[in-house]
Amino acid sequence: MLVFPSGIFTFGQRPEMAIAHFKRIADSTDLPLIVFQYPLAGGQGYPLETLLKIIEAVPTVRAVKDWCANPQLHERQIRTLQTLKPPVNLLTTHSAWLLSSLVLGCNGLLSGSGSVIARQVSAASHIGSSINAIRRSGARRARICCGRCHTKSQRKWEWTTIGSSAPRSPPTKVELFTCATVLNLSFCTGVSLADG
Repeated sequence: MLVFPSGIFTFGQRPEMAIAHFKRIADSTDLPLIVFQYPLAGGQGYPLETLLKIIEAVPTVRAVKDWCANPQLHERQIRTLQTLKPPVNLLTTHSAWLLSSLVLGCNGLLSGSGSVIARQVSAASHIGSSINAIRRSGARRARICCGRCHTKSQRKWEWTTIGSSAPRSPPTKVELFTCATVLNLSFCTGVSLADG
C-alpha cells in the first residue's frame, strides 16, 4: 500500500510525527507499505534519518517510492536502504531521469507515467527490460528501452489534447491493470519480470 505523507507535514514535522503516521496505518492493515518520499524542500519529504527510524519502527515497510528530486540524496538512499537487513526496495519515480536513476541501483519504477504509457510498458515491458538489461550490463539495450519510454513519456498527454491532428486513444483498462501489476507489485515483492 502506497502511503503518502500527511498534508500537515508541510508546516513542519518531527520524526515522532512521521513514525506515528506510519504506525497507525500499519496497525490497520496486513499489507506491506511503500513510503512515498517527497522532495525535502516542500516539508513533506523525510530526512534519511527519519526514513530509517520509520523503517525500524514499522517492519511492514517494504519499499520507498522515491521522488526526492535530488540525485545525490537519491543515490544515498539507494545505498543505505538496500544494505539494510532485510533490504528495503527503492523504487524510482524520477521519470525525467529514469535511466540515471535505474543505473544508480533502484529496484524498479513506481511512476504515474505508467498510467499514460501503459501500452508501451505492458506490451514490451520496457521498464523491466531496462532494469534487467542494466543488471546484465547490457547498457546499450537499457538505453534503447529507456529511450523509448522517455520518448513516449514526453508525449504522454497527447491523447488528452482536444483537436490533436493524431489523437491517441487512452490506455485500456487491461493495459492499466497490467501496468499497475508490473510496476506496483513486481518490485515490492522482489519478483523479477524475467521470472514470469
